[in-house]
Amino acid sequence: MLDKIKRGHRHFVAVSAGDVVGWCDVTPNERPIYAHGGILGMGLLPQFRRQGIGTNLIRSALGAARSIGLRRVELRGRENNTGAIELYKKSRLSNRGFAT
Repeated sequence: MLDKIKRGHRHFVAVSAGDVVGWCDVTPNERPIYAHGGILGMGLLPQFRRQGIGTNLIRSALGAARSIGLRRVELRGRENNTGAIELYKKSRLSNRGFAT
C-alpha cells in the first residue's frame, strides 16, 4: 500500500476508533497499451460489512480513477465470496462510466 501511495496513487481508507477497518484503491495499469484502465482492490473487516462502508470506498476510488482519466476499471475476486460479489453488482461499475 505505501508503495502505491509513494507513486501517487490515491488510496481510501475507512477508520473506526483510530484503526483502519477497510481500504479501496484503483491501481492504474502500467503498460502503455492498457493505460486507460486500472484494477480495483479493496478489503473490509467482517464486522464492518453491510453498513455502506464498502460502497462509499468504491465510489471514492472510482471517482479518483475517473479524475485521472481512467476509463476502464477491472476487479478480481473469489467466486465463493458472495458478499463481495453482491457489493460489486450493487456498485454496477458499468453504470458509472466504466466498462467491467
